[in-house]
Amino acid sequence: MTTLWNSWNNRNNFIFCGKKEEMHVVWERARTLSQDFHIFNLINDPLLPANPAVKRWEKPPRVTLK
Repeated sequence: MTTLWNSWNNRNNFIFCGKKEEMHVVWERARTLSQDFHIFNLINDPLLPANPAVKRWEKPPRVTLK
């Protein structure tokens, strides 16, 4: 995903700003960004639990008014 994002960003920079980078620079930037995300995910707790709690619908109490 980071490779696609960096390729798209490079394309936009070329079209709108006239700046074009070599493909190996785009690749290295994508690889570095991917490694940064990987390190961040190893250091910090995940935002979404690995095993989500199973929740089921329960009938509301009779005193509930909608």
